Amino acid sequence: MKNNKARLFVPVFLFLSGALAVMGQTKGVSPTQSQKPPAPKPPCADVAVVSFTARLISTQVGDKSVEFPHDTVALEATLSNTGTLAISRATSYHVELSKNGEAIYTRDEIELLLGPGTRRTLHWIDTFPHNQKTTYALSVTTALTECRKDNNQATLTIDEKKLHPVKVNLPPKAAAKTPIKRP
Repeated sequence: MKNNKARLFVPVFLFLSGALAVMGQTKGVSPTQSQKPPAPKPPCADVAVVSFTARLISTQVGDKSVEFPHDTVALEATLSNTGTLAISRATSYHVELSKNGEAIYTRDEIELLLGPGTRRTLHWIDTFPHNQKTTYALSVTTALTECRKDNNQATLTIDEKKLHPVKVNLPPKAAAKTPIKRP
């Protein structure tokens, strides 16, 4: 009978000592008086240029009658209110698009963006000399107090290789030759 009591005591002892060991390893850290929890961020609006792309519409490359060919592209920029506060309908935005440092479009807009997550895509068409470095810069300014001011602009340098993907010229298919059967 003593053996049975000892067998029962060992697992209970192991269980209790394991539980006490785990409890001894957990330690709660209480903030000191000098540490203050971070202040919650106040709600704010944030105008951001979230994408800026160019797509080839037409090119004069390959036209033998044109000495200096030009490319025509469609530019698209998507703006978004990435903040947590809605923007008033009366808010004015100044949009400026420049090409190689020279302004090609400037305009004041209203009602571009409203509630948080609102998106608006702006479109332009422009032509430039083929195979010359061309960089577009977009800037959107407003009198709003925004969460961030560093995301209101974007630049796009035209990559001729991406704009004009290489076309693979396959040789014409050879006519299938059928052997002539002679009797």
